[in-house]
Amino acid sequence: EQKERIESQTGRSALAEIASTIGHEINQPIAAIESLSDTACLLIERDRTSDATNKLREIQREATRVGQIVHTIRRLSSTGRLQPERIDLTEVVAELEPLAQIICKNAALSFKKGRSNKPAWISADRTSIEQVLLNLISNAHECFRDKESASRGSHQIKVSVARTDHDVTVTVADNGPGIDPSLRDHIFQSLVSTKQDGVGLGLSLSRSIIEKHHGQLSLTKTDASGTTFELRLPLLDD
Repeated sequence: EQKERIESQTGRSALAEIASTIGHEINQPIAAIESLSDTACLLIERDRTSDATNKLREIQREATRVGQIVHTIRRLSSTGRLQPERIDLTEVVAELEPLAQIICKNAALSFKKGRSNKPAWISADRTSIEQVLLNLISNAHECFRDKESASRGSHQIKVSVARTDHDVTVTVADNGPGIDPSLRDHIFQSLVSTKQDGVGLGLSLSRSIIEKHHGQLSLTKTDASGTTFELRLPLLDD
């Protein structure tokens, strides 16, 4: 019970950090919606209905983006126990992209689906899986904080999803400086952190959550060219 309380508190702390940046960032799509609305009205008045339709579609995309961010934040703020359900992990990862883009505003973040167009059905607590994924993405972004280059284009984070007949893998890779050799073998232990102000619970709890789902969370690569974490979960029968 104490471990569950710590997991819940850690998730809320991470959420608070994310929420602190959202107020400014969410104003961008809202401002875009306002500007696009004005443009659409002018186009309609001038009988340029085709151009107006395109602007309305842009408004729809921006509104959807805001809705996804708000919906995800509301779900992540839940404090309930694990509630496994049948979910498509590919869809879960895709729906996290708008929020992840906010977290990684100083890096070039890309999402890639596997070659298979099949859904990746798993039995999992959606909120917990989202928290793990956001923790991995946030950690990847944090590794650039002390990197000399300030160019957004040079900071890259890649999230990819691939499935086999039996499991599905989500990979989070960055091109940061890598993890200190003295920490590599202990990175999933409690109170071990690569951040100057980190508490060393994020990866430990993330692995615990994934193991509760009968999966694996592992560090598959880290060197001067970057770090890669791999999350693997068993697939349900189609």
